[in-house]
Amino acid sequence: MDVVVLARLQLAVTTNLHFVFVALTLGLVPVVALVSLVLFTVVLGPCR
Repeated sequence: MDVVVLARLQLAVTTNLHFVFVALTLGLVPVVALVSLVLFTVVLGPCR
């Protein structure tokens, strides 16, 4: 393969992984917040 083709392939893979992982991270924020809320309110109970 040509060096230019490899560089373009590397850029494409890096860009797509960045796009997927940023969307995944932002999508998991509400799930983590909900699980934390349930943990601290239901499982651990009220503050003493």
